Amino acid sequence: MKPAVLRYQRTGAGRRALLDRIGAYVYRFPLWQGKPVDDDDCGEFYLYCRPRLQEWIDRFQDQGRPFEAYLKSVLTWQLRSYYRAKGRREAAWRLAATAPFWDPDAAELISGAPGTRAQRAAAATPAARAVAAAAGNPAVCRRVLFAVLKNCARMHDTYVPAWAGLCGRADLQALIGRARQASRDSQRRWSRLRERSNHAFATARMIEGQLLGEADADRRRILQQRLQRARRTATNARTELRAVRRGPRNRQIAQLLGITKGTVDTGLFWLKHRFPPR
Repeated sequence: MKPAVLRYQRTGAGRRALLDRIGAYVYRFPLWQGKPVDDDDCGEFYLYCRPRLQEWIDRFQDQGRPFEAYLKSVLTWQLRSYYRAKGRREAAWRLAATAPFWDPDAAELISGAPGTRAQRAAAATPAARAVAAAAGNPAVCRRVLFAVLKNCARMHDTYVPAWAGLCGRADLQALIGRARQASRDSQRRWSRLRERSNHAFATARMIEGQLLGEADADRRRILQQRLQRARRTATNARTELRAVRRGPRNRQIAQLLGITKGTVDTGLFWLKHRFPPR
């Protein structure tokens, strides 16, 4: 890749082919880092880095090292930044700093119901702003459809007709059913890990209570060992739980709708950055 980069820097030729090769390398880079990732993470990381690809090519200086070594060092730092940004965004949604797209109050905003305090509070959420932007805009409607299918595991069926009207898809209920069917394995794994985490946490709390009233040294040592195992099990289960996606993957959504995976990647990426958690 280095000769192509140096040739482009001298002549400006081969830019499109060079960006395609670097983009393919960036897309696969998260898979090589030993972390539990899937193609959704790869797509989001590529979109995160895409505006910077030209800058990295221009900044490269030939110091005897391969271009791949330079690119790997750059991507290592970018991947850390990406995970930090992703963690902050997911924590904001998880801790209810904002209402998510599948929030019932946000869904009611498009149902024509009278305004309530909950609805007025939801008006500042990403869901409400996405609803307002989607009105009369087919491109935004399609992106909201991606978000609905992505979060079908959390959505209550009561609000499906309202979202169907917004997305312009009368078959939304059937699409959600197929999306849930496609992601049933990950949903089952998520449920098992949650049960394991809850059971280990409850066991640890019970042992802590037993330790408070235990005077025998040998018995206390046994209880402390059991407590360490329970805490370790709970920690491992929570770590695995964070890596499990309850909804379908972007590739599965693309197959359901008969479109390319890149269209789903870019649509969800646009929504996340156009309506970020506050």
